[in-house]
Amino acid sequence: MKTDEPVFTIVIATFDRGPLIAATLESVAAQTLSDIEVLVVSDGPLAPGLAATVKGFGERFQLHQLETRSRSQSGPNNYGWAAARGRYIAYLGHDDIWHPEHLARLLEAFASHPEASFAVAGCVFFGPSGASESHTWVTGMFDSSETNVPHEHFFPPSSFAHRRDLPPEIPRWQNAELSREPVDVRFLKGAAGAELRFAATGVVTVYKFASALRYLSYLSPDDTEQREMLDRIADPVGLDAYVAAVVERARQSGNFMPILYSNDATLEPGEPMRRNEGVRGISTTVPTPLGDRLWLPPGDDPRGFDWYAGESYADNPPRWRWSGPNPRPRLLIPVVYSGSVDFAVYIARLAADELLENLQVLVNQRPIAARVVHSPESESYVLKFSAVLRAGRATVVEFRMDGTVRPADFSPPSTDKRLLGFCLLGTEIRRGSSTSSWTHAPELALAERDIALADRDDAVAARDAALASLRAISASRIWRYSAGYRSLRTILRRG
Repeated sequence: MKTDEPVFTIVIATFDRGPLIAATLESVAAQTLSDIEVLVVSDGPLAPGLAATVKGFGERFQLHQLETRSRSQSGPNNYGWAAARGRYIAYLGHDDIWHPEHLARLLEAFASHPEASFAVAGCVFFGPSGASESHTWVTGMFDSSETNVPHEHFFPPSSFAHRRDLPPEIPRWQNAELSREPVDVRFLKGAAGAELRFAATGVVTVYKFASALRYLSYLSPDDTEQREMLDRIADPVGLDAYVAAVVERARQSGNFMPILYSNDATLEPGEPMRRNEGVRGISTTVPTPLGDRLWLPPGDDPRGFDWYAGESYADNPPRWRWSGPNPRPRLLIPVVYSGSVDFAVYIARLAADELLENLQVLVNQRPIAARVVHSPESESYVLKFSAVLRAGRATVVEFRMDGTVRPADFSPPSTDKRLLGFCLLGTEIRRGSSTSSWTHAPELALAERDIALADRDDAVAARDAALASLRAISASRIWRYSAGYRSLRTILRRG
């Protein structure tokens, strides 16, 4: 039965998550502290299946909808704050998971530190599932007497709660289109700058799966990681051992309390929001109908942990790009077509020979049969497969290389080693029904280099230009000392 003033109001901002939000809501429903209200606030139009999913959790869970998209959690969070009846407001990402004692621990922190306006729980911040061993961080673990920590360290919103009646001069969640910083960073920095006190629970009760680190996570969503976490929580003894191991590994690798504020004053207003939308796949190039064929260069747009920045030689645009550190990198295919198409993914280098046998391909989350063809003349590879594109939405191709990626041997520091999979030159797509229709291997493209590119199909010209430049790239100093080549030389040298 609800009271006039529940202890906590939980605000869950959501966009385009639909029924997959159920795992997150299950972690809320399982809280040992039950005097709560839950406001699920959709940022704009309701995703299909969202209303039925929220309704299934009972009367404590209420669904609200913003008339206009705010393009971030700021709009839903401010809406939830204004509508809240609870003494405290806790936030939860729509793809994050809480331990059953999370709210109870936050309440204990408030009770132990009545001067505190914020309570912060320990949080395991998981990188992409394939790279979680080396890219997992632990934050929110500090002593409440360390008043300097909130001025320096970032805490994900899923890990903190604050009193509903914060002083009116404390800035609310800023409009993301106006902010030069992520809205959660700006909110916390504003509270710390006003010298509000933060109390810590000292216990990990939050498991965060940041969509901004998962390339195209909104175009190819799933709840596998969240479901795995709920299974761990169902085994308390096993969970304690698991979390203890994660925390110890984070301490050993320098990933314990590492998330510090940076100075983003040079960014344009709204730039953090736009970057995150691009990585998540919320705002991508509007998919266009496929012509006869298309050439996709490696690009240099931010791609989360799936791809390193594009590299080049001289003043050329990016000509190659290494996958990593996530050994399950995704590739955006910004075209639509009703029917089967042929793919040829041109690979300049492989960081491990095992990739030839172990590289797996998924298209829109479905496994696809693929084969790798080696081209001795150009010292490159072509990954060939056929698949059906989506008719009304961009397609996502995923490459799985678990267990075969290799660490680079130079920078960044050993506490944050890079992992490399393969070096992408570009991707060719054309209408067809079988990979046997391919006639252009890299060596043939090089043999045809005397044909005027201007007289040929744009996609073929772009492909052949990239392949013809492979020798120049391989001979360049930048390539020889690039991350991928250093890694490859080290592997070969070690035998």
